[in-house]
Amino acid sequence: MDRLEVQSAWSIALPESSLLPEAHRESFAAAMAALMAEFTAYLDRPDADPAADMVGYRQHTVWLTAAELDGLIEDLRRAILPRLAQEPTAERARYLLSPILFPIEKAPVNEAEPG
Repeated sequence: MDRLEVQSAWSIALPESSLLPEAHRESFAAAMAALMAEFTAYLDRPDADPAADMVGYRQHTVWLTAAELDGLIEDLRRAILPRLAQEPTAERARYLLSPILFPIEKAPVNEAEPG
């Protein structure tokens, strides 16, 4: 099994909703280590060309309600899922897509509003 297949099997088997915070911390660290290993392996290839390969590692912050978050996740799934079934061809390169999502801050409390 290659690195990506090992990582995919690991992440699919992870019972994320039942993990305690420390287990999430350890799982996230393992996922980041796997991601770093994949990126290092890519950069170590003699033909690595991040610009031509459209390598990206951007982060965006967005304010979302629970319903908007559900919509965002559904939109991402709709965009990603059909591509997961695509078979290798001479024209296709294999890419690693690693969506990471977690809240970084709560909505500010407006003191004029009750609650």
